[in-house]
Amino acid sequence: MKVWLTVLLIAASATLVEAAKGDSTKEQFMATQQKNAEAKGMKFDAKKTEKMFEQLDANGDGIASGDEKKAYWSKGSAKPAPAPRAAPVAKKTHVADQTKAEFVASQKVRYESKGWKFNQATVEKMFVEIDVNKDGLADGKEKKAYWAKQSKK
Repeated sequence: MKVWLTVLLIAASATLVEAAKGDSTKEQFMATQQKNAEAKGMKFDAKKTEKMFEQLDANGDGIASGDEKKAYWSKGSAKPAPAPRAAPVAKKTHVADQTKAEFVASQKVRYESKGWKFNQATVEKMFVEIDVNKDGLADGKEKKAYWAKQSKK
């Protein structure tokens, strides 16, 4: 009787998969993923989740350990570098302050009124030279300094 009981206990323990804290059996993992999907209002895909568990369970023991989960999530979680932020737009503090588009438009009117040939690329380059502090505005001081420099040439 003791032999049969021992054999029964060994057989039962071999088929019983226990997961330590932080570990998940396939059934636990599937249930958790289904619960999370439903909570987010998403459709649960059992086949996809089973495939994910197979990838998680690197050693194939039927348990996704905490270490296996960490390794799985870290290999695919290399976050892309954040997109570069646009430079903050400087606030106009004076009527003479102009954005690039405003400067180009005003120069176009100026060129046409004087009968000069307008070249947008040249005027945009001029704006870049004027906007010394690179804040996106050609303010009065920057324009005055630029024109003073040009008159000395």
